[in-house]
Amino acid sequence: MARRGGRFAYLRKLPAIAVSISIMLAFGFRLLPAWHAVFTPRGVSFEEPDAWFHMRIVHNLMAHFPRRSGFDPYGRYPGGESVTAGPFWDDLVGSIAWIAGAGSPSDSLVDEVGAWLPAILGALLPVPVFLLARRLFGVGAGMLSALWVAIIPGTFLWVGHLGMPDHHAAEVFLSFLSLTILCAAAETQGPRRWITAALSGVALAAYLETQVTGIFVPAILALAAVFSPALASLSATALGTACLLLLPAAGVGPWSGYRWLSLIGGLAVAAPLAVLYRMDRKRNWSRGVLYASATLVAVAAIGCVDLLQAARVRSMIMVIQSFRPGQPGTQLAAQVRELQPIWDAAPGGFASLYGQFGPAWVFAVPGLAALVWMVWRGRRPAIMLFAVWTFTMIYGVISHLRMAAYTGLVVAMLAGVTTEWILRRIPNRVIWLRTVAAAILIFAAAALALPLGFAQTRAGQGPDPDWWAALNWMRWQTPEPLGDSLAWYRWFPPLRPGAGFVYPPSAYGIIAVWDKGWWISGMARRIPAANGGLNGAAETSRFLTETRPGDALQNMRRSGARYAAIGPGSITFELPATVAMAGRQIERYSRVFFMQGPGGEHIRLRVYLPDFYRSMAARLYLFDGRRIDTKTRGVQVFLTTPVLANSGAYEETIQSVRNFASEKEAEQWMVQHPYETASLASADPTASCVDLEEIPWLKRVFISRNERLVGYTQPVAVKIFERTP
Repeated sequence: MARRGGRFAYLRKLPAIAVSISIMLAFGFRLLPAWHAVFTPRGVSFEEPDAWFHMRIVHNLMAHFPRRSGFDPYGRYPGGESVTAGPFWDDLVGSIAWIAGAGSPSDSLVDEVGAWLPAILGALLPVPVFLLARRLFGVGAGMLSALWVAIIPGTFLWVGHLGMPDHHAAEVFLSFLSLTILCAAAETQGPRRWITAALSGVALAAYLETQVTGIFVPAILALAAVFSPALASLSATALGTACLLLLPAAGVGPWSGYRWLSLIGGLAVAAPLAVLYRMDRKRNWSRGVLYASATLVAVAAIGCVDLLQAARVRSMIMVIQSFRPGQPGTQLAAQVRELQPIWDAAPGGFASLYGQFGPAWVFAVPGLAALVWMVWRGRRPAIMLFAVWTFTMIYGVISHLRMAAYTGLVVAMLAGVTTEWILRRIPNRVIWLRTVAAAILIFAAAALALPLGFAQTRAGQGPDPDWWAALNWMRWQTPEPLGDSLAWYRWFPPLRPGAGFVYPPSAYGIIAVWDKGWWISGMARRIPAANGGLNGAAETSRFLTETRPGDALQNMRRSGARYAAIGPGSITFELPATVAMAGRQIERYSRVFFMQGPGGEHIRLRVYLPDFYRSMAARLYLFDGRRIDTKTRGVQVFLTTPVLANSGAYEETIQSVRNFASEKEAEQWMVQHPYETASLASADPTASCVDLEEIPWLKRVFISRNERLVGYTQPVAVKIFERTP
């Protein structure tokens, strides 16, 4: 008997052991690969541009704790930037740093807290996953779900790993916490039921104060109440609690209004459904009558909200539609990888699914089928709520890659359901075999997922040594834009509606590719002409791709830019996105031709066209704005013809290449042979095929390293140019 008791004691401890292992595994997964990329000899290097934005806000917060600035003149020049991001994450990082620093934390301590906190939140996710999966599907599924969530790679891992103090780790944690608590409320009786639902509202309010654009979460609670009216009173309690807690919040920007619209709209749906459900309990309506009535009530409630807030509803719908792929006006958003559909995002197709979720997605597919079956056969409100949440997140990740941060939790739970079903096929009398089989399965899954996640997070995406040197030079060798270095720490109140910030005459902007903007603001403590929020991205992209120096000069003067920082990406991998953001066509700058190889195969050859060399990015980065005369090297004209390839597409194939002594001779020949498909181009990006005049009004004032630019190697140096008066 003692032996059996000991055995049962071991089984009782198994869930705690599994969750503890999951936490340690998740923490190591988020910590070890990125350690050297984050904690560098130069200082803490954060992993994304938006992370630098938040840390800039936190550093400013520390100077005036607990008051956070509502406006940041360092956000962009001209105009500045209203701080519209939800304050909860910044306040959380700042509060921990303030406590750790005994009320006066150093800048380095603040950076370290910002680096560690996302990894800690990510490592704690197995806890709510276990609690929710155990409640919905059993202890075995809970343990396995916790283990699965610890090894999900992709965006889910990225947003919650070391050095990522963007708000995404908190938004994922808080939204799922709200779901977990509300599901618990759905299966609790008595006063605790309402207390638990109110706690879900507390988590929801914290979430909406972290991610102001998370209006889909209140919509999920309302929609779940339509499908299961038994949830209506709980959803209304959670939404009402969130409304009460958010009343003192001073929202800025249109998304604050959309947030209130989603909360009030959710309440307008859930509250009458709660009354309807109470009537059903008294009159015992049929299931068909109940759901038909619930649908009519929801439609009527939404119609009333639309009638009362028609303009805001239309505005919100237009904003949401603007992020749909292929919609007009989405050119800028289409250049951001996280806004691309998962199926289209590199590497594409099933490879993208594997890259985002590892092998877990394979197990999640039958788990999804099991969830549908449970919804169809059962009447558990908590299962219905989780199902609505699941399908919303799946739709979300199909539309936008960034939603993989939410969907990873769902995939882990569904994979846990499938894994538990497989292990249950092993008879109870050999319970030890289940443990061994589970260990083998998780070990095999980890062996596939962990190397993938290590590769995704090992290479840091913060500033490389050359950009770090350039930003450091900006900070110490350029004039203070607001006249005083302490202005970076100054508290700035929100701007009144219609008001603008008055900059001193000393203010100026720095042109760089938009995703470097938060680096310039947070590290160099200077003002970018474009930032990571894409504000100013079109203008700076037009400057970098402008082929007429006079127009480029007017661009700089109009924007108040004094410096231009040009990195190697401006003429290589960033070029297509920069050209698209400028509203231009990449075919004007660069094209791909094909040539016949020795074995008859087609070989790709990228050639660079005249507008590439005339662009300001190439003029500055390749030639430092000097005059270029093609007579020194000569030029080439490529004669091509379309050839039908095995793929069924026509490929522009090189038939011959003619050499000329100069651009002028090549142009004359092309005019004399109008029926030839001829392109003046260069296969060497560092050798111009056109003459270029000198740009006297820009002089190079910094270069991170002297390197010889060779066409077949990727350059690394960063250059800074100053506009002369």
